[in-house]
Amino acid sequence: MNLPHPITSVLAVLARAGCCALLLAPVARAATPAAPLQAREQLATYGELAYRNYSAAYEAVLDLQKRVNAFLADPADDSDESLSELRQAWLDTRFSYGQTEAFRFYEGPIDFARREDGTQGPEGRINAWPLNEAYIDSVRGDPTAGIINDATIPITRATLIERNARDDEADVTTGFHAIEFLLWGQDFNADGPGNRSARDFVGVGAAARRREGHAAPDPVLPPDARAALAARPESLASAARAGSIRLRRRAEIAAGNRPDIMSGPKDAHRAS
Repeated sequence: MNLPHPITSVLAVLARAGCCALLLAPVARAATPAAPLQAREQLATYGELAYRNYSAAYEAVLDLQKRVNAFLADPADDSDESLSELRQAWLDTRFSYGQTEAFRFYEGPIDFARREDGTQGPEGRINAWPLNEAYIDSVRGDPTAGIINDATIPITRATLIERNARDDEADVTTGFHAIEFLLWGQDFNADGPGNRSARDFVGVGAAARRREGHAAPDPVLPPDARAALAARPESLASAARAGSIRLRRRAEIAAGNRPDIMSGPKDAHRAS
């Protein structure tokens, strides 16, 4: 019987192992270059998404205002069911606007910082929080509190905008949360929100002024906020580009680095 030589056997095993190792070893591949950044296309997409969301929020607010007006036309004592429907409309509208908050914090049309002419983004007149309830209406322990109970203060669009956060950022008179307080009242329920009665809108005096507070033109969206939400996609994309450049410069300054004076134009050129 011819037995294989030991060395031959070892070589055969190593050869087979080597073949297996080669088969199992990863195959080296040439690196695939990253696709170039298409800033123009990406900004255009961003602008379109922002526009669609702002447009939906704006239409929802207009629908809410119609529902408010319909309720105020006949706020009977027994209309708590109608008030509940109006609250649901507020919730739906607030959800729609909430989706637009993904497009904040780049100094866009909603929340740009104060400019040299004194203007700033209208976000504080749309969604300001927290809210000083006693600045608006009566509260537990103070039944005469708030603008609602001060007959010397006319309830008009101009007055509400002028008094919004005038002395304190919590002194809110416009936007979602001011309307929310008028709809629900104070919250003393550990298991849910407040439950203002529809009777609070019936009659004269404070009730009449509550109706005026709801019916004042654009209580949720002042004129500048309306313009911001109606911005075209290209305007939103341009604001996103400019805002990103400004924010990067601020970050460089905060980090103690001297920003390249040409970084803005270079970035703008790449994004154009």
